Amino acid sequence: MRSMPVLISALGASLLVATSGAPAAVMVSRQVQPFVTGSVEYIENGPIFTLPLPHYQQTKTLSFQGFDPSLGTLLDAYLSIQDTYAIEYAVIAGIVVLCEFRSMTAGAAAHYEYSFALEAPGTAGRLRHTVHTEEYSTILVGQVMTSQYCGGMFIGKMDGSGPKDYDGSIDGAFSGNPWVSGGDLGVPLIDLADGLDVTASVVEIELVKDFEPVLLPILSSSVWPTYSKLDNFLNEWKGSLALTYVYETDRPAPVPEPLSLALAGLGLAALAATRVRKG
Repeated sequence: MRSMPVLISALGASLLVATSGAPAAVMVSRQVQPFVTGSVEYIENGPIFTLPLPHYQQTKTLSFQGFDPSLGTLLDAYLSIQDTYAIEYAVIAGIVVLCEFRSMTAGAAAHYEYSFALEAPGTAGRLRHTVHTEEYSTILVGQVMTSQYCGGMFIGKMDGSGPKDYDGSIDGAFSGNPWVSGGDLGVPLIDLADGLDVTASVVEIELVKDFEPVLLPILSSSVWPTYSKLDNFLNEWKGSLALTYVYETDRPAPVPEPLSLALAGLGLAALAATRVRKG
């Protein structure tokens, strides 16, 4: 029977810990939505001399649930992204009309800029964060071979995103693999410190793609009109966008009732005493 006081004492210590106040818990809640902004073909026929320069834009809106204050105290909220994109375009140059057999020089110079961005509601107005931005310079010069029949003859060059092979040109030779992937849903892009507002019942986030091409012909040796074109046929952006809430809950984990713990302790003590007697 000497083991009973030790057992009851241990149960009393556990009762003291269980009935003390438990701290509020920090919770993380994340909403994730997939998105695809498919390619839209943009064609510019050169030359482009007038201002403003051509500007193309494509948008897509994703809706998330706003933060529910009944869950607790909001500590942080942030937007994050994990995505893949690809830019690919062709620069074409040539001679429009030629009715004799000749070899002539033709070419074009193109400059292409793009940006992919997020726009979100803010406490002081709309917030914008640029996720990706880049610009390319593409120069095409070559010989145009024509026959004796009237018509146009053209040459072309591809360019775009992805890895480049250095060839001594302005930005390297296009490798033919335009796909680029990156991002992390755990890395904030726009958060409460930036003024992100998640108090509305629905938080609308806008995905924005912007493109600006410039195209100039390179004068050739031909007496016939020259021709140039920039054809942006691939500009896809896809992935997952997340809105994460970090909050402190006002409802701590339930604590067992003292009476239930006492009854459980007495039951265990009686069981131990019975085992001592049998021993």
